[in-house]
Amino acid sequence: MRLRITALAALAATIAACASEPATPVPGAPAHHVEGGFRNVPAARPPDAVAFGFDRLRLAILPNPDAQPRAARQGSAAARAAWDATGGADAVLWIGHATVLVRLGGKTLLFDPLFGDYATPVPPAGPRRLVPPGIALADLPRVDAILVSHDHYDHFEPDAIRRIAARDRPVCLLPLGVGGREDFGCARTLRLDWGGAARLGEGATAVTLRLLPARHDSGRGLFDRNRALWGSWLAETRGGRARRVYFAGDTGYGPHFARIGAAHGPIDLALLPVAAYGPRVVNRHVHLDPAEALRAFADLRARRMLAMHWGTFALGTDDAHAARADVPRAAAAAGVPADRVWVIEPGEPRRF
Repeated sequence: MRLRITALAALAATIAACASEPATPVPGAPAHHVEGGFRNVPAARPPDAVAFGFDRLRLAILPNPDAQPRAARQGSAAARAAWDATGGADAVLWIGHATVLVRLGGKTLLFDPLFGDYATPVPPAGPRRLVPPGIALADLPRVDAILVSHDHYDHFEPDAIRRIAARDRPVCLLPLGVGGREDFGCARTLRLDWGGAARLGEGATAVTLRLLPARHDSGRGLFDRNRALWGSWLAETRGGRARRVYFAGDTGYGPHFARIGAAHGPIDLALLPVAAYGPRVVNRHVHLDPAEALRAFADLRARRMLAMHWGTFALGTDDAHAARADVPRAAAAAGVPADRVWVIEPGEPRRF
């Protein structure tokens, strides 16, 4: 037993050492650019290196006892029919984890598409899906744009993008460095820096898609930590009354929320992560807990919030399903009316 613990400690230390990140500023470049990669601004205190290493091991080999599979509320075909019944209205459907379908200004947007059973490079090791996608990939409506927040395995599934691109030829938007130079078969593939934007459509019906900051990190292996950028997305219409949807991706709490709210608010719908926040010594700077999500909701000057990033994969030491009760409790503590904070099931559409 002592030998096993020593071996695990050594492996955790090795993982921590390999996970070093770029830190040397680039003269004349934006503050979040560093030699060979990117960083948070203001800087986020990195987790304790050994704690980080042990948490990566936990994620790979130790199942969370709260990670109990559950049945889907309804089948994929029924979810698609419910989506179609929203007509052309602005609407949202949570597919699961951070995969969200949004219709805004007549355009269909798909954020962080992930439809596989595992969020890991080496299945079956690592987190396994606890509930099926709310809509199967084959049952998706036509997608006009795919938007990716960062390259972690629970947010970026290249094969899903390729399959959707082969069918729909959408515009694909990613942060700098995500996916290398692959175009995935999309009609256009753009990699943006924070503040960069693309337009979907023309004239009064156009939707502007803008990459904004987040407090997180990136990497798909031991040696590429923070080599690609991460971010959040703002989708905005200008015809008639401007409407705005904000997708936070993965993020810790920070001053970026207030800056985004001041520059782009009010937000009609904020899609905010609420789980995988434990252990806090590791995840405090990269994941929101429910109370922090409600603070972000206020900072963004949002009218409504949809809770995401819960109940699909057990990525933290917190109960993956606890958001169902914890988010309404946090909303009540913050004095936010219950009808402004949505905690819905995968496959359940809402007009907004």
